[in-house]
Amino acid sequence: MNDIILSTQNGEPVASSRDVAKRFGKEHKHVLAAIRQLLVAENSATKFFHETEFEYRGQKFPEYLMNRDGFSLLAMGFTGKEAVQWKLKYIEAFNEMEKKLAAQHKEQQAVQDANIQGAIDRVIEARKKLDENTAFLDECRKNREDSKAKYMQVKALCGEF
Repeated sequence: MNDIILSTQNGEPVASSRDVAKRFGKEHKHVLAAIRQLLVAENSATKFFHETEFEYRGQKFPEYLMNRDGFSLLAMGFTGKEAVQWKLKYIEAFNEMEKKLAAQHKEQQAVQDANIQGAIDRVIEARKKLDENTAFLDECRKNREDSKAKYMQVKALCGEF
């Protein structure tokens, strides 16, 4: 599988038209033409291909990055025993890349969940402390009111003498 080169774009595994041309023993210009024919024939296929460019000896040339569906659509037109072998290798490489991306996403989700739970726990603890402080302040207010009432009673009694 090391002979299949995939990268990611927007979190999705993609293959380049240059790599497809190289692995299938085709000229890159013919692969570009095949992709363009697909895009002309079916406008909805544009979501499978992303046109970009690469630099070679100071010049820029077009290439396409394609997701699994774009690769499948393109490779369906390739024939021969070697083409079948390469199709299978690409399918395996896409599956492997998707598994890795899914595992990364799962790990990231677990970290996010742990962070959220930690934040919730801190909010609950802060709320408990706030409730305790509020209860303490309420008790202080009650004691102050009681003391004030007793003071007023004593003052009233002292005023009678």
